[in-house]
Amino acid sequence: MKRIKCLFLLLIVIVFSSCSKTNEINIYEKTINSIVEVKKTEGDSDSFGTAICINEDGDFITNYHVIKRNNANTDISYQICIRYSFEEDYRIADVIKFDVENDMALIHVDDNIHKKIKFCNLSKIKNGDTVYALGNSQNQGITMTKGIISNYRVNVKVDNYIRTTIVSDSFICEGNSGGALLNTNAELVGMTSFRLKDEYGNIIEGLTYSIPIDIIIEFIN
Repeated sequence: MKRIKCLFLLLIVIVFSSCSKTNEINIYEKTINSIVEVKKTEGDSDSFGTAICINEDGDFITNYHVIKRNNANTDISYQICIRYSFEEDYRIADVIKFDVENDMALIHVDDNIHKKIKFCNLSKIKNGDTVYALGNSQNQGITMTKGIISNYRVNVKVDNYIRTTIVSDSFICEGNSGGALLNTNAELVGMTSFRLKDEYGNIIEGLTYSIPIDIIIEFIN
């Protein structure tokens, strides 16, 4: 009897693990074509980030610091480009508008291959929720990491602005800025934006700060 009970419990664990892995694969496959790599070229230097497709007209949201001009000299060349994970070549994007205080920007690309991401209802977001971060980590393509929401509403001072954020332990690194923070239904919870530094200037690992979906929607509208 004990043996049968143990085998039954083991079967439950195997089935649950299999479903979890399948769900994570589904989340990736449902959203990978809604997330793009971003390249900013300013003069002779390139930098990289991520953007999220918000409609089928070719509009994407990203962080302002991803597309920000760092040189006031307008004679220096400046260009924003995007590409999907299935593309080799970049396509030029136009900057439509931006919000410096909340670190958001809207960019646009003219074509008809876009697949918009689904938005999460803010009321569904809870501390302890499982989340997934998708972004162009280290400019090595769109990667996916997993974590939980530590606090779904935290005000943090960054660049002399107070920003409302979602805190999670999903791992991000250089290039993830402007990426998607997703729930288990493959819906957009927030936009991964930054990590904090300690008093010595070292990045505090284990905490990721994202712009919540309601602030994203307010910016878009």
